Amino acid sequence: LSLVGSEMCIRDRNMSRLLHLEKDGKLGENKGTWDFADVKQSLRLTFDGEDIKDLIVFAGHDWENETETVLFTGLDSRGRSVWGKRTK
Repeated sequence: LSLVGSEMCIRDRNMSRLLHLEKDGKLGENKGTWDFADVKQSLRLTFDGEDIKDLIVFAGHDWENETETVLFTGLDSRGRSVWGKRTK
């Protein structure tokens, strides 16, 4: 599973934002960093001073765009839900 070059829409704290996953492990526009663990199929995002670990990555359906895509979900360090999808 390659996430390089993906544009992801993430929703946390009742806000959504677009993040671009660069090849060098950075989020576009110096927004933070990302890492994907192949063995665990989990995503780690670090941005806005928060390190969100062990996001579960899986294939699913984007009902808004009526297409199959990559989805992820998990909890932040405070136990709040975080989820998102690949948009490009």
